[in-house]
Amino acid sequence: RRAMDTIEYLQQGAMARLRGEHMVANPYYKARHMPFRTGEPVEVWNLKATAWRKGWEEENFKLNE
Repeated sequence: RRAMDTIEYLQQGAMARLRGEHMVANPYYKARHMPFRTGEPVEVWNLKATAWRKGWEEENFKLNE
């Protein structure tokens, strides 16, 4: 399941870049999605945040080739 989740977060980041959103639009950097608010382990939150960012960065690279 974790691999499927990671793909989903990558896709969310890529779609955000296609919509013209900046990298800081990463929803996992917002307080309501951070571990101190959600209660989830930091490792789980970090997986989401970094996968979203990686998807955004990969799409950004494609758009700037």
